[in-house]
Amino acid sequence: MKRSIEILLRDPKALQAAVREADRAVAALAGSATAVHLDGKSSDESKPFTFRALKAVARPSSLTGAPVLQYQKEILDIPTTIYDRMTTTLAATVPKGYYVPAEWTEVIERLELHGIKTERTTKEIRGEFATYRLKEPKWSTVPFEGRLAVDFKQVPVKEKRTIPAGSVYVPMNQRAARVALNLLEPAAPDSLVRWGFLNAIFEQKEYFSDYVFEPIAQEMARLHPQLKAEFEAKLKADAKFATNPRARLQWWHERSPYLEPDKDAYPIVRVD
Repeated sequence: MKRSIEILLRDPKALQAAVREADRAVAALAGSATAVHLDGKSSDESKPFTFRALKAVARPSSLTGAPVLQYQKEILDIPTTIYDRMTTTLAATVPKGYYVPAEWTEVIERLELHGIKTERTTKEIRGEFATYRLKEPKWSTVPFEGRLAVDFKQVPVKEKRTIPAGSVYVPMNQRAARVALNLLEPAAPDSLVRWGFLNAIFEQKEYFSDYVFEPIAQEMARLHPQLKAEFEAKLKADAKFATNPRARLQWWHERSPYLEPDKDAYPIVRVD
């Protein structure tokens, strides 16, 4: 840390210039076709590396019943290999902006807390936008940082949406664009939807009675042979599904006109 501070003090203007250039480069990504890294893993590329360590001696512990390391003052250099390159496993292009509907106040507050510039819309906006359907949500069984994370399958879609007046527009030609991208792209590891700020989209409010919907499902199967073939394939491939009468009817309900349209619909849309 001391050495880093010394370097910065020697030429602070160089750091300031580098930061300004980095901000300009990020802002210039808005609306481009450039894919930006969201997640990754260590690549197979490696190089020799000397780990600067201290010698350690294992001492028996009467408390643990096992040896416990005690570090000494003696310096110990350990030849090893370092993997310091990443392979991208998830990327997204940067849109011109995002619309966040006004009712998602907690999402809007988090964006503002992160220093992301936003603008309030003054009139209703209607159009076809790129967005997502988030299917098969699965919540973690233990909390992390006080919240239960959720995983899901993401399906890109284009849908007609109405954005109410008073909603928030997030322009992406700003220095915090990468932060906004990581919060608003659902698949990103630290997106707001993964942190549980949009759990309501997964809730089904409208249900059906078997005796009412079963005849409708029968008629759907008769009129749509392709759907029937998909259903029969699901029966053969998924034994748990095949033995669950309610799940079988739910499968047809999800493909019917009676499913509430907002279920599993990501409310935030991209302006490409």
